[in-house]
Amino acid sequence: MTKNILVSVMLLAGVSSSGCDKTGLNFEAVPFEVFDLGGVDSGSTFIPGRPLADSIQYDRVGRPLVSTMLVNPFGLAKDVKYPDETKDIYNGAVPMRGWTPYSNQPYIQSNLGVWDSLDATCGNQAGADAAVSQTRYAKLGDLFTDDRLWVDTSKSACVRYMAVELKFLNVPTVDDCGGRSPAIDAVDQTYSLLVGGTATVSDGVGQDPDGVPSTSTFPFLRDAQ
Repeated sequence: MTKNILVSVMLLAGVSSSGCDKTGLNFEAVPFEVFDLGGVDSGSTFIPGRPLADSIQYDRVGRPLVSTMLVNPFGLAKDVKYPDETKDIYNGAVPMRGWTPYSNQPYIQSNLGVWDSLDATCGNQAGADAAVSQTRYAKLGDLFTDDRLWVDTSKSACVRYMAVELKFLNVPTVDDCGGRSPAIDAVDQTYSLLVGGTATVSDGVGQDPDGVPSTSTFPFLRDAQ
């Protein structure tokens, strides 16, 4: 089944209410946890000192669309001063404990339920429990909240976005390193993952017209002519 994401977005007006069920931070030497997807703590390390030009973290290089599509996109969380305040706080949060609260209701898990409903089949999203409950989307919600790209360096093929995370959720995947190579359409794969099942959802945007990205030559996102 192929859907154009523009159609899906239009449908959100009818399902966003139901679905399936700037503070400044000092990032100098902030300790954070290091662990694998199984939750095994392997000690702690430190974030390098922030650039002196700015004391506020506005965003980070993680998974695309997480804050836009999952952190209060439909205004379900009302305890904010302006519509995007929740996203701003999440984007500036210190890992890992700073991210953790955003998995729970009414944040990422609530919004996973909205996206899961778009194909009219609830519970077929990766990691979703078959039974309806407050924690139905906890597994995928926790993975998205941990806004880091996971890569299996023992693999050589890298064509499936979030392959490491999906394997952790017991979703059949190819023998893939995961991550996000320039050749991966991470946006389309994210839409398809959120809708669930066998749906293939596209944003309608094809390959970058400026040239084919390279998977071997820095800076990768270049004109490969």
